[in-house]
Amino acid sequence: PDDSYLAKRDSTLRANVLEESHFQITGAQRRDLPIEGLHFFVPAKGVVSEKFDASSRPWIDVSVPEGAMVMSVLDGTVIFSARDDKDGYILQIQHDNDIISIYRNVRGLLRKAGDKVLAGTPVAIAGTVPSEHGSGTLRLELWYKGEAVDPAKYINF
Repeated sequence: PDDSYLAKRDSTLRANVLEESHFQITGAQRRDLPIEGLHFFVPAKGVVSEKFDASSRPWIDVSVPEGAMVMSVLDGTVIFSARDDKDGYILQIQHDNDIISIYRNVRGLLRKAGDKVLAGTPVAIAGTVPSEHGSGTLRLELWYKGEAVDPAKYINF
């Protein structure tokens, strides 16, 4: 084959590859994955001290060092950030795929409602609050499609 034939075939191939490789990166496209297909960030290094029970305690308690940074488990938007007399400071984050994470019994909040956060972003500070739980206990809830799920099934503490 002559050079013009190869050049024409090459340019046709390049045009096809270019056309097929356009990706929408402006945010209009979103992937819905089952919760089992997601990679959760560890909110704080610690040990699960109280296990999940769907009927009586739809959360886990994690013993963490006093003053430890508490991180968002997934990308999302803070939908609630306030102080509660019973549970200390509370932060709720809405994530894609109909997932909500709730962080309770923390000493301080680093984000407010409306803030966008990335997985691994510091959102709160663990520590002593006036409550029944004692110092260094993070209470973590994970909700999927309106039902509480065991965070320890998806996060390796």
